[in-house]
Amino acid sequence: MEVLENAAKTHSPKSGDELMDGEIVPIGPCDVTKKSDLEKIVKEIESKEKYLSLVLAAAGISSAKGIADQSDAKDMKAKLWEAETFEDWSTTYTTNVSAVYFSVVAFLPLLQAAPKEQSSCAIVISSMSGMMRHSQGHFSYNASKAATVHLSEMMSKEFARTGIRVNSIAPGYFPSEMTMKESDQNNKAEMVSTP
Repeated sequence: MEVLENAAKTHSPKSGDELMDGEIVPIGPCDVTKKSDLEKIVKEIESKEKYLSLVLAAAGISSAKGIADQSDAKDMKAKLWEAETFEDWSTTYTTNVSAVYFSVVAFLPLLQAAPKEQSSCAIVISSMSGMMRHSQGHFSYNASKAATVHLSEMMSKEFARTGIRVNSIAPGYFPSEMTMKESDQNNKAEMVSTP
């Protein structure tokens, strides 16, 4: 909650057009892997807002690294077998794919309630890693992000009849708490450049 409250204090959603101006309303926190938490956050938002124009599904985690850099299949199997577990894969998939689906579904009624002149949209944050053949040592993460890309395509088709658009953004590598393993007091992460 401190992170949400800090964001509300330090960021301004003022655009210069008062029709577009808003405010950051700290609500949560919410565990997007639990339907009960999603239902609770939807009710909290419904108590404050009549509709939403945008839902951004951006939760994501990485897992253990399994680097396939051996030429001997027995050595490769041993290294990969020890590096990752079924639980790692399940947790990564649950957060990166299932939670995206249920988060967007939970907010469909609030998105559809938006005024017709404001096309409502769900934006899913995927990753370029979901479109690469190279695992980068992250088999479960990359596979889950590939599933997220396809999930976004399916939701865009199936949810179109509600008037809600679904788009996916696949950013490349950038500094975040996940990639840098830390952030500063303003929730910003920095990449250290090497000469």
